[in-house]
Amino acid sequence: MFSKLLHTFENFILKFLPFYFYPKKSKVFTLSKFRAGLKCDSLLWYYYNHNKIYKTKEYKQNPYRNPQFDQLIFYAQSLFKDAISIQTTYPEKSAKITSDMLTHKKPIFNAGVLYNDLFSKNGILVPSANKDKWDIIEIKHTNTVKKDSFMELAYQVYVAELCGLKIQKCYVLLINSDYYCNNSMDIEPSKFFIKQDITESVRTSIPFMKTKLEHFKKVIHAQNPLKKSLNHSCKTPKSCTINSFCWGELQEGNIFELRESNYLPQVLLQSDIKYITDIPDNVELSPKQKIQISCSKTQKPYFHIQNLKKTFSRLKYPYYFLDFETINPPIPVFNHSKPFQHIPFLFSLHIEREINGNIEHYEYINDGETEPREKILLLLKELIQANGSIICYNDVFEKKCIREATQLFPEYQDWFNSIVNNFFDLSIPFRNFDYYHPGQRGSASLKSVFPVLTELNYNHLNINNGLAANQEFLKMKLSKLSKQEKEKIKTNLLEYCKLDTYAMVMIVQKLKDLVDLHK
Repeated sequence: MFSKLLHTFENFILKFLPFYFYPKKSKVFTLSKFRAGLKCDSLLWYYYNHNKIYKTKEYKQNPYRNPQFDQLIFYAQSLFKDAISIQTTYPEKSAKITSDMLTHKKPIFNAGVLYNDLFSKNGILVPSANKDKWDIIEIKHTNTVKKDSFMELAYQVYVAELCGLKIQKCYVLLINSDYYCNNSMDIEPSKFFIKQDITESVRTSIPFMKTKLEHFKKVIHAQNPLKKSLNHSCKTPKSCTINSFCWGELQEGNIFELRESNYLPQVLLQSDIKYITDIPDNVELSPKQKIQISCSKTQKPYFHIQNLKKTFSRLKYPYYFLDFETINPPIPVFNHSKPFQHIPFLFSLHIEREINGNIEHYEYINDGETEPREKILLLLKELIQANGSIICYNDVFEKKCIREATQLFPEYQDWFNSIVNNFFDLSIPFRNFDYYHPGQRGSASLKSVFPVLTELNYNHLNINNGLAANQEFLKMKLSKLSKQEKEKIKTNLLEYCKLDTYAMVMIVQKLKDLVDLHK
């Protein structure tokens, strides 16, 4: 009992004592650094030697990476009775507390193991059914096992066994995306999570992991970063925290902006070709790539008038320009929903009832307290009739949101059936390269198309992308904010969604004007 109280006190001291009293952290190789190495040698070098991952602009601009993290851990802990949770972030202290707690033969969250300069923090260390052995369970915030998970757990097993632990099984605790939540205030952890055995895949990965680990040791102890490993994954998704270090020398029009490029940029780099305009004529290219290169060289847009005419001949008045903003949190926050299900909380609708007619605007945003889908269906049914065209940028998304909402509120099913064939996907002419402007830089997104056609953009908005909108609404719903703070978020969200539909209004107008010029 005294030992347990002592360790609780040590954890408290480490967590709350002012920074200048903390013991200095030693420079050890951690699981997070191992993850960085799996992504990129340069990322690992900067992380280990300068800790620049957490000092970059990209990192600081994403403060809501996982607003439900604590709640996920809470649900996971409820599955293990008498579990011990280790709070310290200091490797030596974590390893010491873990070592002392092993004798209790209870599940340990954040169990730390340290062997020389190799440190691993395990999600959950659980006593195995086999005497004197342990299972490692990694908590994942996704519904699928990613390839890197095998390597990460291989690292954890390797370090644990170096420390003398006998590891029996390796599991991942995944989120069950089929779990239907009737009451968001009463999540059932035993149904919410799925435990998947990946022991065989982890054991198979250990030899390759050890090879990678030896390479990583050379990387971190090098005087300077190794040769920059520029590749397409650096910008897909566009989230690497050290892009500015590796990509600083590359300007707009570089080969990584090439549409449908796959591994072509790597081949071109070997010939020291860095820009689209320098690609030789003898390189095998797709039709879209040829258009993009030609536009980059001439700095003029390309358009296929006949295809544009055919596309826009489908449009019939009235025009309904519709856009949703949604949340898809891992833990449902609305009743009658599933993990990761997109739930619309906001819509913007511009209506043009006749040619050269006035543009009307309607909108709705949920207050964060009530069910949003029924209200959205009610309002849209009043506003959108069975005639006309419903214009969306990637209409599959809006149709899916409405379809799922009508499954919950079937009284709107007949209305949806009457309009479902009226949807028009405005992204098609841009994805097909029936129109392409060099300013799009290979992208067919609304944020890329809108500025080149109208000279307007989203830069002045406080919220200027869908991910930020998602996160801000979750912040409004889950955090304790003042009424003024909530109203500010709602205003910012409304402005962003309104610009999305207004952008579509302007794009249709510009392209129809272009078609009219070439009659």
